Amino acid sequence: MNHQTRAALVAMGQDIARAREVLEVTERRSIEHVFRNEFQVTDVRKSPREPRESKPKKPEDSIGQNNRVAEIADALLANKSDSVPRTSARR
Repeated sequence: MNHQTRAALVAMGQDIARAREVLEVTERRSIEHVFRNEFQVTDVRKSPREPRESKPKKPEDSIGQNNRVAEIADALLANKSDSVPRTSARR
């Protein structure tokens, strides 16, 4: 028995009642073909998602945020230069 047949039997064993129904009515002789063509659910689709409400981004919002970041960076740099003692350069 190869690994594909073994995998098909294990998968079919997870739902033994359905496997019995499928095996009783099939005329196929290969377990792999029965599993692949009759046992597996092949037409599975995702359920539709509800549309999300999204606000369109305004260019002004990102510009305002970038300006705020620049202001914070300037303030941090100003504080850093004030706290660092200046030394005279040696020659």
